[in-house]
Amino acid sequence: MQRIYIENFGPIKTADIELKDALLFIGEQASGKSTISKLIYFFKSLRADLLSVIYENTTSNEKEIQELLFKKITEKFYNFFGPTSHFPDFKVKYHYSDTKFVELILHHDKKLELHLSPNFFGNSSILKEAKNLRNAIELTAFELEYIKKLAQLINNIFEDHRAPLFIPAGRNVIVTYSALFDNNFYNNLISTDLGVDAYLMADFLKRVQRLKKQFQVENLKDLIAHKLELGYSVNEHVLKIAQDKFEAILKGQYRYRDFGELLVYDTEKNQAVRLNDASSGQQEAIRILQDIFLVLLEQEDVFRVIEEPEAHLYPMAQKHLIEMMALMLNGTNSQLIITTHSPYILSIFNNLLFASRIAKMNESVKPEVNAVIDESMWLNPTKCQAYALQGGNCVSILNPATGLIGENYLDDISVELGADFDELYHLHGRAFK
Repeated sequence: MQRIYIENFGPIKTADIELKDALLFIGEQASGKSTISKLIYFFKSLRADLLSVIYENTTSNEKEIQELLFKKITEKFYNFFGPTSHFPDFKVKYHYSDTKFVELILHHDKKLELHLSPNFFGNSSILKEAKNLRNAIELTAFELEYIKKLAQLINNIFEDHRAPLFIPAGRNVIVTYSALFDNNFYNNLISTDLGVDAYLMADFLKRVQRLKKQFQVENLKDLIAHKLELGYSVNEHVLKIAQDKFEAILKGQYRYRDFGELLVYDTEKNQAVRLNDASSGQQEAIRILQDIFLVLLEQEDVFRVIEEPEAHLYPMAQKHLIEMMALMLNGTNSQLIITTHSPYILSIFNNLLFASRIAKMNESVKPEVNAVIDESMWLNPTKCQAYALQGGNCVSILNPATGLIGENYLDDISVELGADFDELYHLHGRAFK
């Protein structure tokens, strides 16, 4: 099981987090939600760094490869989080398994230390295996095959194969000003040293370019039909639910045209609005929806961090969006991190956990539960975790006995929100005396 330990990093004083299939972080602004999710993404993305180091240095020896990897990870840390001069001493340790880890330590001298567990590369020589692959695949035409097999070797080291992507907050800007976010902008952005947000946005833009190409069809049904023609095996029941929720959130159907992207809200009259003129909620949600739908369609195992999925969305749309994420978790071997400010997200998450718990307790009521919430969206409590960020600490709010988010936490939010009203209502009564 993957795990991250954090001591004194940014706003986080201490955190010990087990990475389950679904992780939910809630807290006030500047409480550390993004800090934790970015740290996890940082360690998850090191697979690509090892791949590039080995691919570019196949004539180097093991010691040189390790030194180059250390240098690349250190540079990546600085690009993500900036110079260490402003950091207090910290320790961050990421376990890819019980015994395999990468550890970052900063002491008073402000020099970043990097440690790998002794068995990190396993018993065999990754470099030797890479060279054997290179020798076996000599022709340039088979270069992609070499990269694919090398990636499999590295996935075995990290004990993970899921493609990572960070979907940042403020993503509507790339829809509103889509003409500015073309390939040239992406290439300029990825080459700059603007910190973690620019890096993550550039990586996200790369995914968006693929999404836009994949969705150049008349509608979602055509996209499914196209995949079936290519021999994909799809779950039509799940995809139908996903399609309904996709269009319920957007209040229309997505269309791609040569002159831009559209949302068709009246198919009979062919009435539509350009996507970059649509509501901020529709713009915030569209790339998340497309990404989830494509993951379901291609049965891809992915790792996703989604910041503030609730942004600019009505509570019912939030419900549909979280249920689509549940479809992805249940329909693939994917992993998801959500950061949120919304108590609605907690309640929706809780309902999906509760449905699973009820059906497990009594099989006879399973059909009735399924009638309320389709089984494809139930969340297994053993594969989920929820945390609240409070005062620099990361506190679990999932009750291990019930498998649900603690009622006390949800009630505390409600009490806090209702306190001012209760006081005003009391004053209202006095005003008429």
